[in-house]
Amino acid sequence: MVCWIRNPSPNVFKILSLVFLTLSFAIFIYFFLRASLGLDEFFPVGQNMVALEFPPPPFPVYAKPVTYFVFFFVLGWMFGTEAVKKRASRWPKSFRRLLFIISGFFAFLAGYEVLYNFVLWATLMSSVASHGKLEMSPDYLANTFPNPAMAWNLVFATKIFLMTLFVAFYSMYFLLSLGSEK
Repeated sequence: MVCWIRNPSPNVFKILSLVFLTLSFAIFIYFFLRASLGLDEFFPVGQNMVALEFPPPPFPVYAKPVTYFVFFFVLGWMFGTEAVKKRASRWPKSFRRLLFIISGFFAFLAGYEVLYNFVLWATLMSSVASHGKLEMSPDYLANTFPNPAMAWNLVFATKIFLMTLFVAFYSMYFLLSLGSEK
């Protein structure tokens, strides 16, 4: 087995973090530019990252661009925290507690949004089904409240907030693990 797999250095984690975060941001920037240049609709926000699958569905494994964005961002964050673990362990305990509280606050906000989106999603799907439109894809449902002109695609919003929830929880775990290591 290769040595760096058994005992990876922070440099390996740093490189992997940079690769995954670069991929994540490249996906986001690509679709943001498409909407900004008028190639895709800007609203509902995130619709252009949900409306297609890559590679196309005849391929056995495929996903939406927003899914790749979320997966790559989470991996980049996790590898990034491992890359700075030694340095972060030297941060003052009060600073780590502050970051823990901020992470907890973001976990609360993101958790609320995820629950809200799932309830709204289920309600909209029931409403659509009760009007006899059973063939409609849930990928096209959007939250138009409070401003219908600035709607958000529910698949996009839910994945972004779920990513935020996970990153916040992982950050809390990471910060706690710094105090438990000798």
